[in-house]
Amino acid sequence: MINRPLLVKSKTTNATGWIFNNPTNKNDKNVYGIVSYHSLHKYINLRSDTFQLVGNDIVKPTSEILLNSIYVYRNNFIMDMVFFIIVDTEKIRGTFLEPYLYITFNMERDIQINSVDIIAIFKGKASSTTVSIQDKNYIIGSNEDKLVFQELPEAGLILLDKIAKIGYSGSPIVNDGKIYGFISRSSGNFNNKEDDQNNCLAINIFYCIPWLSNTCDSIYKYIGDSKESINSLLNRDVIESILDNLTPSILTLGCYFIHYAYGNNSNRYQQGALIYLVNEYLDGDYYYRATDRQSTHSISYKSLMNSNRDFMNEFNSDVTNSTYFITKLTYRDRLNNNLTTIDYIKNSLNANINEYFFRGSSEHDVVVEIVKETRSRDNVSSSVLIYTFRPSRTNNENFNGVDYNRQSSELPKMYFNSIESLVYNHSSGLRLVENSYNTPSVDLARNGYPGAPFFNNYLSNQYRIDGAVDEVVAQHISIDLANTKWQVI
Repeated sequence: MINRPLLVKSKTTNATGWIFNNPTNKNDKNVYGIVSYHSLHKYINLRSDTFQLVGNDIVKPTSEILLNSIYVYRNNFIMDMVFFIIVDTEKIRGTFLEPYLYITFNMERDIQINSVDIIAIFKGKASSTTVSIQDKNYIIGSNEDKLVFQELPEAGLILLDKIAKIGYSGSPIVNDGKIYGFISRSSGNFNNKEDDQNNCLAINIFYCIPWLSNTCDSIYKYIGDSKESINSLLNRDVIESILDNLTPSILTLGCYFIHYAYGNNSNRYQQGALIYLVNEYLDGDYYYRATDRQSTHSISYKSLMNSNRDFMNEFNSDVTNSTYFITKLTYRDRLNNNLTTIDYIKNSLNANINEYFFRGSSEHDVVVEIVKETRSRDNVSSSVLIYTFRPSRTNNENFNGVDYNRQSSELPKMYFNSIESLVYNHSSGLRLVENSYNTPSVDLARNGYPGAPFFNNYLSNQYRIDGAVDEVVAQHISIDLANTKWQVI
């Protein structure tokens, strides 16, 4: 069967990657590739690399084929993806290998299949293993029956019936010639029981397609597809000239929230995402940790939510007795320009607010339907509030001497610098931080505390954080987690 991706293995880092054509432009003759970001954490400044072509479960090269490549930064630790581009494409184009570049990507939100093939490398050879899908819309922590607290956007995940082991990272998952994602991490384990076994989690390619397509199109538009132009990506002036086009556009509403629809033992399983904290500032002290510097100020943080005066007045009107759940969100899809609705009430199995963060257009309005619950003694009343959040341009967020520009709908761009993104990837507390702890609409006393903050279980990391909690996370959640044990494999 054609349309099985070709696997490659880095001769420098041993990371597994896969290569493909530009999915939206058939005229582009470049050969692109993806490798897991976390697999390069010890090689963050690596600009070029050599990959061995391993093949797949159908085609296996009879002799060693080495492919020179260039990494195309920006880094995207949130999607766990780093792009690379093959320099010597003549080793694939015009050979028996070329048809395997024409892979199809899943473009649908609702996954109809029940199993996938994992194309992985074992003892230097590619092989295929068929596994069932246990959860098509997995939220990290949901299997642990916790209220799942989220600070940053999280790409959609697919839970597989396969015990996680180091070496699976970067392996694509396919069905009937279509790629659905690639393995990145393992399912969560809050309780850290020795007999618990974590399963593989694959990042859903549906969430990645907008950035993947934009990166391919930007490279082709600005440098073409000749060997000379590809080598020019090692020229600092060239890469800096197109860096803004390569920087991921990941959106945010500007709040922390709790996935109430998943991973809790409440009977309000359809209620949606509880707005936990609306961010007001970027605290520079935490962003300078990557360079051991200290800032002397915080920066006012402009977001969709805190820019809407009506919403903020409502949200702060009764912090003791009112809670706010996002139950429906309508956005403009950046890839197909369609209006799309995430509905926790009518489509609770597929609803995931993160979809907007990765698929939504940064320049279009987003309409959010919120259920407000107000308590008066033992009585609970509810009402539906609808807000339209309109993006606007924001300038001059300066970190480490660099000015960043973005839409107010976008996550701050410093997350995608090579140094900062490395630190954020391994320190989940170094995220958006508010200077003062004014927490409207936190329903903890009545409905229990959020689950313990989750450390991403990346498959190629081997370290343990035991009996400790990040001071930033502890400050905001305000609960005693002194005895919590976390393990990252």
